[in-house]
Amino acid sequence: MATTREIIIEALKGEMESEDRDFDMFEILRKTFAPFEGKVITKRMETALKAALPEHTVYYRHEYDMRHMLVWGGGIDYAHRMHFLMAYDSDPVYREEAFKDHSACYGSAARKRASVILKHLNRPDQIDAIVAAFEKIEAAQKAEKMLNDVYHSSLISNIKRSMKIK
Repeated sequence: MATTREIIIEALKGEMESEDRDFDMFEILRKTFAPFEGKVITKRMETALKAALPEHTVYYRHEYDMRHMLVWGGGIDYAHRMHFLMAYDSDPVYREEAFKDHSACYGSAARKRASVILKHLNRPDQIDAIVAAFEKIEAAQKAEKMLNDVYHSSLISNIKRSMKIK
């Protein structure tokens, strides 16, 4: 069985890979849509993106006065599909700067999150602090389960309230 430390390190590595994938996908969209700069967003952009991402499912959606591009497949399951806001109907023209703003969670923010994760992975003291926090949570959950097995739930609620735990 893996240790708490190993589980946390693997989770951080997986999250960093996910952030890198998000940024890479953002860059593919940005480059694919460059020829559409200044043009009204239509299904033509979906067609261009499908050509750039043949192993993915690409879906253009125009609803609620917004234009979106959704991407899944190729290792991204539908439940975690990528949802790019392209523009609002008040200004339905593709502009790279607006796209960057609307989809920052996949662009610059993903890059920043990946760098923070990398800092954690490179600092054993931070990993130690995360491990200690999770071990405290695990110990508290075990204590709560033990109390649940023996006492009425109102006792546990009173204890949590006294300790100001939600």
